Amino acid sequence: MISYLAAPVDAPSDSIMNASAVFMALLLALILDYSAAGSTSLRDKMILVFGTPAIYCGWNEGPLDIWIVQQISNGMDWLLAHSGALHFAGVSSVRVIGMISGCLFVYAVFALLPNKIKAVMGKRAAWLGKAVSWKLPETTGRINFKLWAVAAALGLFGDLARGAVGGPVVPAIKLAAQLVNWVLSWAFGTE
Repeated sequence: MISYLAAPVDAPSDSIMNASAVFMALLLALILDYSAAGSTSLRDKMILVFGTPAIYCGWNEGPLDIWIVQQISNGMDWLLAHSGALHFAGVSSVRVIGMISGCLFVYAVFALLPNKIKAVMGKRAAWLGKAVSWKLPETTGRINFKLWAVAAALGLFGDLARGAVGGPVVPAIKLAAQLVNWVLSWAFGTE
């Protein structure tokens, strides 16, 4: 029984992280988020760096991902069908999910920037009419559920994003997954 539990689980051939690395990345991100170790900014950035690739490698294009996209598409299609002759009634629900993923990616990229750069960018963006803040969402408890929602949405729906903004989503997630996989392999032996 022990040898069965210790046997490595093979990941699909196209997966960057194996099942052990996905589990360890999510566990590490949750522990760091829940603990009071380090600054809040660092803990929140760890959610995006460790959580998003783990969700992407663990659940993307799986049954749960397909079911969620189908349910969102069904709901949006129903709303669009009942919108009458509005101009946007012909929009594809999958494209809307992809556009939202692209917007979340832009948010995540700017949220990961160092605080000094974000402060300068906020001052230089006065043309937007109000102060711009690229702050990560504040947590209401010990776990930052809002930021976990961003990480989960990027991990599950990032492959639906298109265009100049959405195109880099999957390569960025795969690059982060390779980095996280290397760190976890070095630190915990999750090969």
